[in-house]
Amino acid sequence: MAEEQSPEVLDDIRGFESISMEEATSILGEQTRMEIIVELGKAWDKHHHQQQKLRFSELMEAVGLTDSGQFNYHLDKLVGSFVAKSDDGYWLPNHGMKLYRLIVSGTFTEREIHKDIDVDDCLSCGGTVRATYRNDNTLVFTCGECATGYAVIPFSPGGFTNRTDDDALQAAFRSFYSELRLARQGICPACDGTMETKLVTDLNERLDSLSVSGVISSLKCSVCNNYYYSDLSSVALTTDEVRRFLIDSGLEPPLVREWNEVTVGADESVTVVEKDPLRVEITFAVEDEVINVTFDSDHNVVSSTRSVE
Repeated sequence: MAEEQSPEVLDDIRGFESISMEEATSILGEQTRMEIIVELGKAWDKHHHQQQKLRFSELMEAVGLTDSGQFNYHLDKLVGSFVAKSDDGYWLPNHGMKLYRLIVSGTFTEREIHKDIDVDDCLSCGGTVRATYRNDNTLVFTCGECATGYAVIPFSPGGFTNRTDDDALQAAFRSFYSELRLARQGICPACDGTMETKLVTDLNERLDSLSVSGVISSLKCSVCNNYYYSDLSSVALTTDEVRRFLIDSGLEPPLVREWNEVTVGADESVTVVEKDPLRVEITFAVEDEVINVTFDSDHNVVSSTRSVE
């Protein structure tokens, strides 16, 4: 349930106005200001279960400055743009908290390459699928023996904190499929903009290298250029029809990975059944249970049929 805000809090944040990209960059391009964002984001009132507002002196002490004039200069740059001010202190509104969460996730700062993690057997050659955490904050899944590439998934460095390697990989897949489900529904997980979703059959060299079947799912945000290219199977896993089929078969959809037999078989089954308008069929099979799902060019499910072979 969304947290209700009091009229007083709403009054505190009504003074925020839109600013240009240049203004935002000039405001944030200073270490003290970023430390102010972090300290306000960390402040938490355990008794009232909400952000703790910090008074000027408390915030200055938390940041570690002793020159009140210098500190006030930097704080004034943030108030009204990323920081809210009320009679009882300073705090972060929603957009300030989003910035704080990006900072502490490590996305801005962490570039350490995580060690390779052995994940599973490769269906193509029997080798080992390994996950490598790259310094661009993505997990790359490839077979160490046959070099088959299976998936590239964005994942913040903070996702490894307080988790085992296996738990982190599970979190990465759950997060990715949650994003993909939103994207297929036309909502950008990064900025809430409109996703342009379409199935592409006229593939260039790069997209053809990503596809098993000659059909690619393309989902791109019209606002922030967030994008996903994948085989149809990954997007199909986010539909109610396929999710229910897999759950009934004892499988958890977010954890049915690209190198699993179910997914590999689905990728190989993709067929263009009609070109105008475009209709593409994909089949998922678990033991003797089968579901055939037909999509239109916008990733809408046109029909689905379950059967027993």
